[in-house]
Amino acid sequence: MLQEFKKFAMRGNVTLDAANLNQLSELTILGTVKYGNFLAGVLNFIIIAFVLFLIVKGINATKKKEEAAAPPPAPPADVQLLTEIRDLLKNK
Repeated sequence: MLQEFKKFAMRGNVTLDAANLNQLSELTILGTVKYGNFLAGVLNFIIIAFVLFLIVKGINATKKKEEAAAPPPAPPADVQLLTEIRDLLKNK
């Protein structure tokens, strides 16, 4: 699941704007580095990416269950008739 999450997060479905990492120039003010802001942004990005990943994974699992639950369509009438004839001939 971790590998899937890495692929999902790096694919571009989760934007960096959500974590406010596009303002990296504001990390340094008067020689000090605001590590807390940077780490908060990275943490926000990881949390948002993981939640979106779980949502998408849940939706995909639901769709797969719906597809698997659909019964196969009944064969056409002529195929059913031929099957009945074959079964009757086998019984004789």
